[in-house]
Amino acid sequence: MATTTDGRTFLERIAPPPRRRTGTSRKITVQDDAYIKAAVNGELDLLSSTGAGGRNNQLNVSALKLARLPADREALREWLIDACHTNGLIADDGIGSVEATIDSAFGKADADGPRDIPERASSPPLADAGIHVDVDGAALLDDLLAALTRFVAFPDQYAAAATTLWIATTHALPAFECAPRLVATSPGKRCGKSRLLDIITATCHQPLTTVNASTAAVFRSIAGEHPPTLIIDEADTLFGNRRVAEQNEDLRALLNAGHQRGRPALRCVGPDQTPTPFATFAMAALAGIGRMPDTITDRAVNFTMRRRAPDEQVATFRSRRDGPPLEHLRQRLAAWATHHTDALTVAEPAMPVEDRAADTWEPLIALADEAGGDWPDVARSACTALASIFRGDWCGLGLMTSCVGG
Repeated sequence: MATTTDGRTFLERIAPPPRRRTGTSRKITVQDDAYIKAAVNGELDLLSSTGAGGRNNQLNVSALKLARLPADREALREWLIDACHTNGLIADDGIGSVEATIDSAFGKADADGPRDIPERASSPPLADAGIHVDVDGAALLDDLLAALTRFVAFPDQYAAAATTLWIATTHALPAFECAPRLVATSPGKRCGKSRLLDIITATCHQPLTTVNASTAAVFRSIAGEHPPTLIIDEADTLFGNRRVAEQNEDLRALLNAGHQRGRPALRCVGPDQTPTPFATFAMAALAGIGRMPDTITDRAVNFTMRRRAPDEQVATFRSRRDGPPLEHLRQRLAAWATHHTDALTVAEPAMPVEDRAADTWEPLIALADEAGGDWPDVARSACTALASIFRGDWCGLGLMTSCVGG
């Protein structure tokens, strides 16, 4: 999740300095705070990472959406301004222009009326308020797998299992020394990559979508013990050929360094060009057509998507309808991971692969062992199969016969 200039997350700023009040003050309530926090964090993360050319439009869109929530307008204004400091809009256009855009959006929100908040009677409270922690980790992973395969046609059972474990691992990242990448490629369009990222975004820990984001904005968004999860769609436009890859070398370096904890990137900042370390450690999911750079795939769980066969059916994803149940699932995953952090921190699972592949897959297999059920075997089968395909020595490994596609 994007942070403010003082290093705190947007929603941790509980006492913003007073500013001119615009429109009607609204307060976040306990009953609907989970939905509202997810909406606020998503919009602010998107705005803070938007690059030049789209920042003012994104500010208008985000301010309008947030102003229609039952949240305090003064807090929203402060958070929007902080996001515009992060993405550089205030430096380029000035605070006056930014505040005028916010005022205009708030005024339109008052005319449009409040946004409907989904009924949350069946949803658990937040983790810090006593959320129910799933005792059966295997059943929780089964639920996540079912949600993924409802909307996404995976190339095989291994890819579905690996994605399930990867998403769960984003919630447990403080326990691990490596942050595995997830790379989904395809030979062409319409193979389900973007839909896959939609579901990952809806269920992973604090997604940070980097569409149109500058590398500098991404650097400034990664901080803390539990950083956001980077979501990079159409990665082929960043690394598809040598010319564009050279233009995005800093982003590739960030993705490479961020695979392992404790490897900050040093950049010169400010008029005095002061050398400043920036954190890089974060989970990242990439999707694109064709090959990704070898240095990224070598640090990733890799699989190739394909077009659905005529007899394959998946559900249509609609964020308004399907978002709340997936948010509920995200909360359950976060609570379970928090409850099991100590055990995951000291885990040393038996690995079916070696070297960097072992570094990449160890968090997923450790989490599967902790969850129990069939998942320890499922995780090792997926690891062996996908790592073998990536190495090019696929030798006809048998299909898993456990809970994945059983």
